[in-house]
Amino acid sequence: MDIFDNHEKTPYETEPVESPLEAMRAFALAFGRLLDALPLECDGFAEELKLAMYKPVYLAFDPDAPPISLYEIGVTHSPHKSVAGQYAIQAGKLSDAIQHRPEAVRALLIQEESGVLPRLCAILEAFRDAEREEDLQMDVFTALMRFLNECRRLSVMWE
Repeated sequence: MDIFDNHEKTPYETEPVESPLEAMRAFALAFGRLLDALPLECDGFAEELKLAMYKPVYLAFDPDAPPISLYEIGVTHSPHKSVAGQYAIQAGKLSDAIQHRPEAVRALLIQEESGVLPRLCAILEAFRDAEREEDLQMDVFTALMRFLNECRRLSVMWE
């Protein structure tokens, strides 16, 4: 049994949240922390995550609608180091999207194959599975698992 097997059997390592807005804040913070924990030799993995995070999603239920992205609903990158993890939530913009476009937000997050969360989970799980236990630093592993858990929590919230 390796460290991955042990860790997968533990409960989610996430803080309790009261709303989708709080869950998105935790998601953005965990994403920033993961990027901060990754060593330079993982730059390709970090870029793959960033591309998956901000790739627009075309809505399967409305092919004529324009695509939607996390940036559009208020999940943004901040170049300022003062912002924890450099990723932030624009609460008003996100609340408005959740209230007025819930199906589009749902599709953005969990639409099969093209949604942000299925893409991120696949990338995170592939990276985790490809890494040898002795090659992955504990802080990187912890940040990886916490972000994966945030992705899973959001997936469950929007199912």
